[in-house]
Amino acid sequence: MFQEIVVNLWKGLQSFKHASKLSTWIYRVSLNTAISKCKKASKSQLVYTDDVPEVAAGDTDHEAEHSLSIKALYKGIDKLKPIEKAIILLYLEEKSYQEIADIIGLSKENISVKLVRIKKKLEHYLKPLATSNR
Repeated sequence: MFQEIVVNLWKGLQSFKHASKLSTWIYRVSLNTAISKCKKASKSQLVYTDDVPEVAAGDTDHEAEHSLSIKALYKGIDKLKPIEKAIILLYLEEKSYQEIADIIGLSKENISVKLVRIKKKLEHYLKPLATSNR
């Protein structure tokens, strides 16, 4: 995937118009490359791995709880649609609404509305986990 993204960045570098930040353009090319690859692979079964590290034996209770919360969040994100995943992950990377809009190709207002809906979905996915941990 990384190689494909680099190739697409290289091919598209001359078409970069400096209308946005270079990082925004790189995100957009990367995202579009990843989405295209996923669409091509949609015919086969996709298998997601749990990339969140396991709780280490020496962790305190607070650190263990925090690690489990992060793991639950990523499991919730994994249930979202690809575009929703992209939006929430950019949000978690502390990108501004305008930067997310530029990367995704939607209006800033549309991103705002989608983020509210995504947060509600995540709340819904995580609510059963929160009540079972009490």
